[in-house]
Amino acid sequence: MALVSGVANAPVLPAGWKPVNHVSGQTFQETTLANWQYNYDPVNTVNGVPPKMWANAKDTKGNLWVWIPRFTYRAIQYADDPEVKIRFSSGTTDDTTSIDGRVCKKHPGFKFGTVELPGIWVMKYQAYQDTANGGIPGSLPNKVSWRTITVNDIFNQCLNLKNNVATVATGIDSHMLKNSEWGAVALLAYAVGQGRPKINGDSGYHTGYTTNGTTNTTGSLDTSGETSTTGNPTGVFDMVGCGWQYVASYVNNGNSNLTTYCLSLVNADAKYKDVFPMGSGDTQAANFAAAAGLSDGMMLNETASNVGGNYGWLNWAGTAASSSFPYSSNPVFIRGGSYSLSSAGLACFYYTSGNASSSGGFRACFVNLNSAPLISGSDQNLGDKSGPFSIVYQVSDPDGDAVDVVEKINGNVVETLTGAPQNTDLEFIIDLTTWGNLALNQMHTITIEATDSFGNKSTRTYTFTKVNAVPSAPGAIVSPVAGSTVVGNVTIEWTEATDPDGDALTYSVYYSADDGATLLPIATGITALMLAWDTSVVPEGTNYRIYVKANDGKVDGPFAVSGIFTVAHNLSPSAMSAIVPVHTARVPLQPVFMAGVGTDPEGDPQHFRLQIARDVNFANIVADLETSTQNLLTANQAGVEADTTGFTGRGATIARSTAQFYEGAASLQVTTSGTTANEGVELSPVDVLGGKSYAAQVKVKGAGYIRLAIEELDSNGNYLRSTGSDPITLDGTSWQTLSVFARTGQDCAKLRLAVLTSSVIGATFYCDAFMLVKGEFLPDEFIPGQQYGPGTADAIAGWEIYDGANWVPMPTGGAPVGTERVRHSLREPLQQNQSYYWRMAARDTTGNYGEWTLPRIIRAGNVLQFRLKTPIETSAEVERVLVFGYHTIAKDGANPAVLKVEASNNAFDPFPVWEDITAAYLAREYAELTNKNRSADKWGLDIRITIWANDTLGTIEVLGVGIAFD
Repeated sequence: MALVSGVANAPVLPAGWKPVNHVSGQTFQETTLANWQYNYDPVNTVNGVPPKMWANAKDTKGNLWVWIPRFTYRAIQYADDPEVKIRFSSGTTDDTTSIDGRVCKKHPGFKFGTVELPGIWVMKYQAYQDTANGGIPGSLPNKVSWRTITVNDIFNQCLNLKNNVATVATGIDSHMLKNSEWGAVALLAYAVGQGRPKINGDSGYHTGYTTNGTTNTTGSLDTSGETSTTGNPTGVFDMVGCGWQYVASYVNNGNSNLTTYCLSLVNADAKYKDVFPMGSGDTQAANFAAAAGLSDGMMLNETASNVGGNYGWLNWAGTAASSSFPYSSNPVFIRGGSYSLSSAGLACFYYTSGNASSSGGFRACFVNLNSAPLISGSDQNLGDKSGPFSIVYQVSDPDGDAVDVVEKINGNVVETLTGAPQNTDLEFIIDLTTWGNLALNQMHTITIEATDSFGNKSTRTYTFTKVNAVPSAPGAIVSPVAGSTVVGNVTIEWTEATDPDGDALTYSVYYSADDGATLLPIATGITALMLAWDTSVVPEGTNYRIYVKANDGKVDGPFAVSGIFTVAHNLSPSAMSAIVPVHTARVPLQPVFMAGVGTDPEGDPQHFRLQIARDVNFANIVADLETSTQNLLTANQAGVEADTTGFTGRGATIARSTAQFYEGAASLQVTTSGTTANEGVELSPVDVLGGKSYAAQVKVKGAGYIRLAIEELDSNGNYLRSTGSDPITLDGTSWQTLSVFARTGQDCAKLRLAVLTSSVIGATFYCDAFMLVKGEFLPDEFIPGQQYGPGTADAIAGWEIYDGANWVPMPTGGAPVGTERVRHSLREPLQQNQSYYWRMAARDTTGNYGEWTLPRIIRAGNVLQFRLKTPIETSAEVERVLVFGYHTIAKDGANPAVLKVEASNNAFDPFPVWEDITAAYLAREYAELTNKNRSADKWGLDIRITIWANDTLGTIEVLGVGIAFD
């Protein structure tokens, strides 16, 4: 198969016909022009439609037809079997450029008299007698084909068919299929479909049947399309087998059978038939030879090497098709072969007298000579309409005729367009006046009629129900502003909604904290465009929205929705201002950090937090100091109020118990097995900073000899070491306290608490009020998980506040109103010559943090100096020395780092003489020492390297030094 170029012409529907799409098997469903699925490409999927899907349509009686689009074809040679190459034409414009060096021919099946056609419609199945509709020819599957009918009657039945299966009979034509039209279907099948369809070998002459390639047997409905011209159900069926098919073609030899059985055909206009001359002697061979050059595209002379036997192109079974040419008393053509013929095929042709043969069927062809105008879209129920609207549509005429349009509503003419523009958007408008005259809550009908100059008419219908107009959504919600934080009483403000009917509007106002999943009312029946709202009655949150809708007394309109805002019951303190150390400062190893204190909107006391890190993003924190104390455990770990999440039994079973509790309403019940010591419960780890102090506490009650342990873990959760409290013997009646303090190692990244037995005994005890805090001291009162309490001695150590007159120790309850500055003297030294970033933030007593100060970079220490561990003893003074080393000294800053290298040859003296050899060191050359004196009892060589960092914040390091001397 081969499609050389072009795209198939779109099908042109006769008046009243409907496009259909294949559903399954041989079931087709009516569709719209816009959704009509077809694709004549033999290989590629186009617009989601697989290849070889030919267009199908149904007429007004439900008969199925297949569109055969116009094409040109490469001249055929007998040896080409089965290759056919075609080009699809554009409209009626043909491309006859040679193909493979051969002539490219127009196909005669697409010319009807003097009219050039963009395509033809062919019955999908052999015709059956449709007795339900007056005995006309029909085309449906699973019917018995119409046979025992003369060519004369076949011709007349097909000619009159147009009066029965279309809404308008003008501008169209129906007729008995001709040899040229048979050839058009067959060549299209070879080129872009299935050129060797299997035979319909059903002996009962049922249309659309298959017998799986077997002749003369009982068949079944072909649901796969193996007998069709496409290999799928969208093609033409019964072209091979079922009954022989009479075509409107004959040899004009004057035999009496032409008038006896074919008179209407013989007397018909030339456009209805293909007539061939008689050859010398009226023999098959002579007539076949006489037809040469006159049968192009008909699969006669081009596809048969001889006549009088099986000389045609091969069929589904690889058998040559029968090729016997009409002659003598059998001047009429029949095509395809019957159900019992093993040499049946698309290239099969034979002769007959034209009589009413019991094995001879037929099919009709339909052509559009002048079609009804087309109106875009499809009939629709538009549903409810609440205000004036319009419909946009286009009209066109396939024949280029002028089109008049009449627009109606409920049968009354609204507008007439004479000579309406085609393929251009037209708009049918229902204006306010028309809308006002329509009854409410009733269905109304819009009709668009398009009529061409031949009187062919098409109609498009839309229905709708007029309902009350719904108010619009209010305009923008002005307040609260998106992104803002509101406290206490606020004003909600919005802009006006509109109502197409002019009804008076009231407003309903809601709030939501879950993006509208739950709407909670604030007020309804509001006539103004603003409303006061007390936000103190709703929970704090960061995902609030306001929803406002209008009501016209009948229905609600859509919501207007605000942006997201925050509701707070207590605002965060204002941002602090960093004072010292200044940005890029050199600081001592235990510097003092100072910041200006802002105000708290509610006047709450403020606590402070200082963070020191090795990176500007504070991912690698080395110090995290707070003036208040936080319980680092989760809320459930601290109070066991919800379930046992965050706890794991260790050789014990655990459960939440409401029978015993120290605080809240529940505790953790632990029952050990008594198999080994160290049974009990562990808590899920908490991330911490290594090298710091932490304290833990738990309240316990019940039986057993138990202790509390702080277990150190690395960043991967691997156990490192443990610090345990002194074990206690529970008295079984009172709540007792276990507490422990641990100074963690630098390799510690996580802490895990565990309450464990210290003896081998099965016991049941209860745990409640867990705390884990920074520092060595525990707070006096229980702090719930993740919440803050007053500062312990550890927490406030090193912190001072300035009240405008004096520096005083940080109060455990927080800095009072009027505090101007806060400072912290670092108790644990920083590392020499390391760069750090620091920042500070304030927090009020409700837990709201203010913004961090901008990070400031500092460097600890200024002088890096080292020398030999012990001078090198020499027998005489060293006169020359070579010092070479590997170092990195950054040069950033306004006052960069300075390197100095010195040597002494009397290093054992109480006051050695140091000589500067920096230049020689940098040049990698030896330096000459000038000193000749010593006071010690021996000579000795020493080297001293000093680096002053100054403003440099980059890397400063000496990796190694070597010495040579004489």
